[in-house]
Amino acid sequence: MQKWKGSDYIFITSVDVYFKAKDLEKGVTVEIREVADTGFVTNFILPFSRTYKKSSEVTVSSNASVATKFTFSTPLCLRADKELLS
Repeated sequence: MQKWKGSDYIFITSVDVYFKAKDLEKGVTVEIREVADTGFVTNFILPFSRTYKKSSEVTVSSNASVATKFTFSTPLCLRADKELLS
C-alpha cells in the first residue's frame, strides 16, 4: 500500500490472505467492496478488484501463517478516508 503525504488516495496492487483450511475443489474469489457509513458492506465492487485463485493455488498452514497473494490486474486507487473490505 502506498500513500503520499497529504494525499487522499492510496494505491494497492495486491492483498495477502491467510487460510487455515480450504475446499479441495472450489477456489477463492477476492473482491474489494466499499463499506457504508453504517459499517455494512455495500454491493459496490471496486472496478478491477475481483481476482480468483483455483484451490490448488491457495496456500494453507495449520496456524494460518502463510499468505496467499491475490494480485489485481491493475493498481487500485482507493480513497484513504474510506474503509474497504476484501
